[in-house]
Amino acid sequence: MRARLARGYLREEDGSVTLLALYFFVISLMLGGLAIDFLHRTSEQTKLQAATDNVAHAAMLMRLTRPADDARGAAMTLVPGNLPEALHGEAIVVTDIEFGNWDHDAGSFAPDPQSNDAVRVIARRDTSRDNIVTNMLLQVIGYRGFEIDTTAIFQVWEPGCFKNGFVARNVVDVQSNNEFGPEFCMHGNDHVELNNHNYFATGAVVSMPDQGDIVVPPAGWESNDGLAEALRNAFYLFKVLDAVPETITKLETNDPQVAPGYVHGSAAVLLTDRRVDPENFEAGRVHSYSCTGNQGMTFAPGLYSEFVLVTDCDISFRNGVVLEDVVIATASTGDRSFDAPNGLTLGRNDHCAPGGGAALLTQGGFNVAANLQIYGSQVVALKSIDFAAQAQGVEGVSMISGEDVNTTSNIAMNGCPESGMDLVLWERVVRMVE
Repeated sequence: MRARLARGYLREEDGSVTLLALYFFVISLMLGGLAIDFLHRTSEQTKLQAATDNVAHAAMLMRLTRPADDARGAAMTLVPGNLPEALHGEAIVVTDIEFGNWDHDAGSFAPDPQSNDAVRVIARRDTSRDNIVTNMLLQVIGYRGFEIDTTAIFQVWEPGCFKNGFVARNVVDVQSNNEFGPEFCMHGNDHVELNNHNYFATGAVVSMPDQGDIVVPPAGWESNDGLAEALRNAFYLFKVLDAVPETITKLETNDPQVAPGYVHGSAAVLLTDRRVDPENFEAGRVHSYSCTGNQGMTFAPGLYSEFVLVTDCDISFRNGVVLEDVVIATASTGDRSFDAPNGLTLGRNDHCAPGGGAALLTQGGFNVAANLQIYGSQVVALKSIDFAAQAQGVEGVSMISGEDVNTTSNIAMNGCPESGMDLVLWERVVRMVE
């Protein structure tokens, strides 16, 4: 009897499903716990990466105008809001912010405390900082948590269009029969307008946010040789224009961040006459003059060289004014705060040799009615730039306008290597490289 009962129990299958369900339930709990642990790790790494990116971007922005220690300190103020210490420990400390140089070809970062080219930030949650990412299930088997780190590298990028060519926050408008060399760029943040029979050498650039917005006559694609190959899509913030007022102030005090190397001394020479000629300026010095009422300054014909002038006047250049190794900056907001009816020359015609250039900065506009010659020089205006140039008179030009750039016909426009350009301001963009 007992033997038959025992054999019956062994053959009984009732309850086997419950045991199998319990087995799968335990497996599910384990897999779910592991999933939660790994999802938590991924979430924390995402937060860490976002904070690393924010801190690196801020440090690079600050480093454009401030010493390295100040830039690091300013960037560190972002850490508590991104990574509260109570939750993340000391994931980013000031020594995690390194300035240096980024090698595009090698894809590598080389630390250099004096550099303002690039920054690397490495954030860490690890045992050494006692801030590992804790686990839920894996602690049962003695694995306390995950060690994670994230890296962000940002570099300053300087768009070439701002160093060689015409750039406008609105429109660049060019007429007919012009030639654009291989290092020359035109950019309109709204669009570019062209007439017929312009020639674009290989390497020339014509850009705007949407190249489909370019304005050309019906036959413009056939008559503008090289235009299709030159077209690019690009958009810029034009932060360079925001720097104009501050740069004018810094030039007056000979701030080394913006002052050219040919001037010295911190105190500006005060001019006493609004009508000036070359003899009114001391070589190697900063000069200043302030206008009252509707007064303006007038430059008599002649060769002007090796000085800086800071003023709030409208400035008129008579026919025959030549500026070499000169920076003139005005706070005037007039539409023609720089004005010349004819025959203004900016820079030395030296085939892009270093030095000899001129820079004009204004919070207003720039107008030259005829025969502008410009060599390795720069015009930055918060309002429009309008000019007519001499046929072979443009070799190395940086024109940056807060409104439009308008020029006429029959001009050969060539760029210069950066070594041949005397620039005071240009666009500097902070971008992530890794």
